[in-house]
Amino acid sequence: MSFTFEQFEALLERQEKCFEQFQMRMMEMLTQKMNLDQKEVTVDPFKSHVDQIVNSIHEFNFDGSAGITFETWFKIYEDLFKVDLKNLDDAAKVRILLRKLGTAEHERYSNFILPKNPRDFSFDATIEIFRKSLLNSHPCLIFVINVSR
Repeated sequence: MSFTFEQFEALLERQEKCFEQFQMRMMEMLTQKMNLDQKEVTVDPFKSHVDQIVNSIHEFNFDGSAGITFETWFKIYEDLFKVDLKNLDDAAKVRILLRKLGTAEHERYSNFILPKNPRDFSFDATIEIFRKSLLNSHPCLIFVINVSR
């Protein structure tokens, strides 16, 4: 079978068009795949920032004899809650605060507010409860002098 130059040229042009179409389909598929991958990897910068802030808050473990009270602990993190996390609603801030309590402290707080639940209080009300609770008191000794001696 012999081809003329024109036939060979036409055959090459058809193959070139087929190859271009194939390339276009491959590029479309790759573009779609890359877009899907980017959507999965895309991280909400606000959420990432909030996670960094929350991770920087250390757990609160009450030790009144060492002066570690809720008031002293909260002074360290107050600006984080009131400035850096100001865009969060009260319920989210309360949940973060309660997650940062030690087990015993969380139990004491939960018992202190019974029969209500933590979600029943605003952030400011929760802070006030902590400031008035057992988690904010220094132990003290009361000496009773026996005057009848």
